[in-house]
Amino acid sequence: MSYTRKIAHNTIVQIVGKGVSTVIGIVVIGMLTRYLGQGGFGQYTTIMAFLQFFGVLVDMGLYIILVKKISEPGTDERQIVSNIFTLRLVSAVIFLGLAPVVVLFFP
Repeated sequence: MSYTRKIAHNTIVQIVGKGVSTVIGIVVIGMLTRYLGQGGFGQYTTIMAFLQFFGVLVDMGLYIILVKKISEPGTDERQIVSNIFTLRLVSAVIFLGLAPVVVLFFP
């Protein structure tokens, strides 16, 4: 199979996957709004936005560092991926563990 065909195939798969995930997302949002009502959905979006701040802290740019490091010649990809995964797991436990504590200081 030529590179052109592989790229075309992968592009089509990504477009279809994005379309399916968008449709599923719209259906889930519709179900959530109907189930929770206006006030409940507002609280849900506030909670999700609050947790996203901690999600950003968990990432800490580690994905970009990972891509940069494994693209360097002569590197041990397994070791780098293992280290980044461990660091990300530890940061997730710390920052997402802090979220319930921080929320106690909000009205």
